Amino acid sequence: MHSARSCLTDRPLVMALRFKANGCYRSRRAWKQLRFLPSVNLGNADLSAVGSIRIGAPEGFGTFFLAPRLDELAQANPELDIELAATPRVSSLSKREADIAIRLNRPVEGRLRARKLVDYDLAIYASRTYLERNKPIQERAHLKDHRIIAFIDDMISPQLNFGTTVFEGFRISIKSSNLIPQLTATLAGVGLCVLPCFIADAYDLLVPVLDKDVRVPQTYWLITHADTHGLARNKVAADFIVQQVQRAQSGFWRPHAGDPDRQQRLIHRSTITV
Repeated sequence: MHSARSCLTDRPLVMALRFKANGCYRSRRAWKQLRFLPSVNLGNADLSAVGSIRIGAPEGFGTFFLAPRLDELAQANPELDIELAATPRVSSLSKREADIAIRLNRPVEGRLRARKLVDYDLAIYASRTYLERNKPIQERAHLKDHRIIAFIDDMISPQLNFGTTVFEGFRISIKSSNLIPQLTATLAGVGLCVLPCFIADAYDLLVPVLDKDVRVPQTYWLITHADTHGLARNKVAADFIVQQVQRAQSGFWRPHAGDPDRQQRLIHRSTITV
């Protein structure tokens, strides 16, 4: 029977999920020493997916996409302990903070291997109730009349610093270090916010704003370390993530009226490469 444990650390909104089949937890010290040892085969026993695997992922991808799908990975690998660290902070594979990392940029240094997972869209969203009680937004200049929600500048990666891109020149009156408070505030009608489309489109209450004019394309990359890339448990988890993304990849983009062939082109570009 699987057991799950969640805990909060001193890092902002870190979600750590550990799925275990035998209900037994190693000590923290022993876990640190053992989790990077290669998998081995003893006799006829298949231990290829035995041990701990930690996946570091951006908050949105980890919380809203990967976490709901972990049961399939756990069911198929009952001796695999899965930890998901979903946080705005980038996990360092070189410092052994994670075995697999999902990132917004492809690394250019270090002993790291990268697979492209998928291109995805972000757009400006607001709740229907917010739009009903505030001035209409028909062009970008109208943003000055609205309350804007975004990340705290020095607590987010440059790719998600929308204060210097999408909202450049406009006052951002509410800032957060995490995606979930921004989403919650937007759903509550607090203001406008740039959100990943694969998350926001799941809520009927949210509608895109300036959809034809403002679209932020980004890419998720799956990163592993060269020293542990070949471990069976790492390959099992990485292949699972790739498979799940491939199944759902069309949901990561919004149709674009000005570019009807965009979705098919993105599907072609999202072919996994190492």
